[in-house]
Amino acid sequence: MKSFSNSLTNYHTFSIIHQDLILKKNYQNVNQLPKFKAVILNTGTKVILEDKKRLIPHLLAMEFISAQKTKQIQAKIAVASFYLQKGNWIGWKTTLRNYKMFEFLTIFVTKVLSSIEFFSGISESNIDSSGNIQIGIDNPLVFNELDFHFEAFEHVQGMNITIQTTAKTREESKLLISGIQIPTIN
Repeated sequence: MKSFSNSLTNYHTFSIIHQDLILKKNYQNVNQLPKFKAVILNTGTKVILEDKKRLIPHLLAMEFISAQKTKQIQAKIAVASFYLQKGNWIGWKTTLRNYKMFEFLTIFVTKVLSSIEFFSGISESNIDSSGNIQIGIDNPLVFNELDFHFEAFEHVQGMNITIQTTAKTREESKLLISGIQIPTIN
């Protein structure tokens, strides 16, 4: 097994959560345990189509939050009702795996979720049948990476965070994310 950083999430995943899951779900071997596969961050907004000057702050915000380069998402088809032409930039996407994924989850759980004012937990409807978790962030300024340049990012709109797991059911996914202290609500 590769050695990751001493992040809180990594420690919990490999030392505490695995033992809890084995006791709660009675798995036959360690390879059956659900694990975190990837964290996908994406953002897209209509504002980019209307004002090209807002393109750079959205791009930089995604790169500051993810700490890596992002991939641009282009429109695959033209949609006249949205004034969208084929090939226009409509957003950015980045995938975090291994070390960067655990670092992001550590920051997300310890700093971001605690700074969201009315966050009570992730609804069960945000967990799909294959165990992936979808979280929407309305205001990306809750990330400390954007605080230092508040003026540049005050018009940046929300983003979607998808946590991919190897869980086969919603229950396994709920146990996995509750192990890293992300609460779920019914």
